[in-house]
Amino acid sequence: MALEGSANIVCFGPFRLDLKAGELCQDGERVRLQEQPFKILKMLLEQPGEVVTREEIRKSLWPNDTIVEFDHSINSAVKKLRLALGDTAEDARYVETVARRGYRLLVAVDGGQETNSGVGGAVAATGESAGSNRERAQDAGATAGRLPVPRRATLWLGGSLALIVAGAGIAWVLTHRRAPQPLTELTQTRLTFNSGENSVETDALSPDGKYLAYTNPDGIHVRLLSTGEERLIPKPPGDASAAVWSFDSWFPDGTQMLFDMVGPGTQYSMWSVSVLGQAPRELRGGAGGWGVSPDGTRIAFSPGFPNHFREVWVMGSQGETPQKVLTAGEKDVLEDVHWSPDGKRLAYTTKPSAAMDWFNTAIETSDLTGADRTTIVSFVSSWMDDFCWLSDGRIVYSRADRPSVFNVNLWQVAVDDRSGRPASEPKRFTQWAGSLIGGLSASADGKRLVFLRRAYQSQVYLAELPTEGKKMSAPRQLTNDEQSHRATAWTGNSQAVLFSSGGGIFKQGITQETAEPVVSDPQGPWVPHLSADGAWVLYMMGDPNRVSRLMRVPAGGGAPQMVMETRPWWDFNCASAPSSLCVILEVTPDEKHLTVTAFDPVKGRGKVLRTIDKDPSANIYVAAVSPDGSTLALSRDRETEMHIRLLSLSGGPDREIAVKGWQPIFWNGLYWAPDGKGLYCGVPSRNQGGTILYVDLNGNSRVVWQFKGIGGPVWGVPSPNGRYLAMENHPINSNVWMLEGF
Repeated sequence: MALEGSANIVCFGPFRLDLKAGELCQDGERVRLQEQPFKILKMLLEQPGEVVTREEIRKSLWPNDTIVEFDHSINSAVKKLRLALGDTAEDARYVETVARRGYRLLVAVDGGQETNSGVGGAVAATGESAGSNRERAQDAGATAGRLPVPRRATLWLGGSLALIVAGAGIAWVLTHRRAPQPLTELTQTRLTFNSGENSVETDALSPDGKYLAYTNPDGIHVRLLSTGEERLIPKPPGDASAAVWSFDSWFPDGTQMLFDMVGPGTQYSMWSVSVLGQAPRELRGGAGGWGVSPDGTRIAFSPGFPNHFREVWVMGSQGETPQKVLTAGEKDVLEDVHWSPDGKRLAYTTKPSAAMDWFNTAIETSDLTGADRTTIVSFVSSWMDDFCWLSDGRIVYSRADRPSVFNVNLWQVAVDDRSGRPASEPKRFTQWAGSLIGGLSASADGKRLVFLRRAYQSQVYLAELPTEGKKMSAPRQLTNDEQSHRATAWTGNSQAVLFSSGGGIFKQGITQETAEPVVSDPQGPWVPHLSADGAWVLYMMGDPNRVSRLMRVPAGGGAPQMVMETRPWWDFNCASAPSSLCVILEVTPDEKHLTVTAFDPVKGRGKVLRTIDKDPSANIYVAAVSPDGSTLALSRDRETEMHIRLLSLSGGPDREIAVKGWQPIFWNGLYWAPDGKGLYCGVPSRNQGGTILYVDLNGNSRVVWQFKGIGGPVWGVPSPNGRYLAMENHPINSNVWMLEGF
């Protein structure tokens, strides 16, 4: 629809655009909007719901063939527009990115006003009520944040990163969503506005609903919600000052908080932290806390290793008289323990210990002797992030249905706190798209709920590796189109990076601004690798936790073909010519072993080269075959520091190297250097987003690149000629929101 001549004022959502004055207002307040973002907004308003192509934008902004880096400039202008609207690419409420085409306006437009009327009473052409518009408008400023995991920060190192892995192959869903329609009249308020480098890690609302406590890399913050006044609580001196603190719960008097401290070696300890200025006090070592009972006399906790808690204990508020309450099943772990409103029962989540099955979760309850267990809700192939038990008996939980693991919503179910049995059917009460929700806590009266809204967008960076007498060049961003990318390989000539991204596999030359498709499939192909001879691009289709299909497509282009079906798998890759070996690391049906099996890109499955005992405590295995095909490097999580096993595939001896002072490698984080003399290792860090190390075969390490900020997995893929390193990182942005009226 043409805007000029029909209206001077155009309204959409909570915004009012004065075309004549070139001014944008939100709820009566002017929003700064530069010329190019203004022009793009005008184009979107003229075609609501339709795709405005990048070519159309280019012609509008630079009609005289001005020499400009168009892609970068358009991306920059769209980002400025989104910033003005309080919008994000990951959690789009107004401007949706249509992958590799352009942009679409997601809201209805009211263009019939000639005078200065406010947007508060404007009703969109869809017939939605003003209340619905208001709820959508309040939701619009959300910048989603950290990945959906239990509240404590170190659990992010396992569970949440596993979600990134699961979600990476199906991120195409984000490019097909439409504007969410709220189900109920809810009030949302954003409480923190932290940047990606200073994202909120854990959070909790005080029992009286007046204070928000949260942690970020700076430490522990307490904010008075009525005024925004905030102060930073000092950490104790010594080793604790360099540790990561994660919030468990408030004590009911509102003057103390229960925290976990994660120090060197991923060891947990529990601390009481005062808001009145007293020094933090350690309550128990070697354990992680869950929460304080409603009367403040008891604390629920779990001994052991994060993400592998198998027992729940209860002790006095000062750490006295610990008693075991319950133990998980043989193959299960326990998480997210909460007290019932009357303090007589505990609710907790139980899930399989194998990361491959973490989408099968249940919320259960038991009494304080571990007896009278009940199941509240259970999920199959669905991600349950976090929950809390409100004073009115409702359990509120966040849940995402697969394959849309990025669309997490809030659900509620009534529970009889005496029997611990459900008293109603589960009911969803939000309808958000593109949100990752966790960190749930509520005020004692159950009227206020706070949560973390999280987002991440992975990008590929490129650097020239150091040569004799030179340092590595400063990394530059290779991809730049607001999609999330997962780079895992290079083309054989070392001139282009292969990566998976929303509905396809792409390659992008090291001197190119845009990528070209290799495989297009809405089912989400992922993890591209190159065959040993460079003739084929190999990739996976399907769920790695179940039967998947290993596929091939000619490196020069052509039709995809299936190589073979696989069992649940952890990794696959190929050596380099003249070796022709490709291997896949799979889990045996009894889940007690891993097999290293050779395969041919054309002929399919070959013989089993090695069978390895699977450590029941490990969640993640990472493997890489050496360039000459003689050795498999294998690493796993659940260790206090990085170890890499070098397993012979040719009958020689095995050996192991330890990399002191560094955490274990995470998903996709292990790549051989082309000369076979060392490995590039991606290490998630607690105080930074992650580090890429070069580790020689004696265990000596040096930092290649370190991503500053909170983030997920990070890794580096060297080019076949050894000149370049393609680096992947997953920066995370996380902030706290408050919900009322639910």
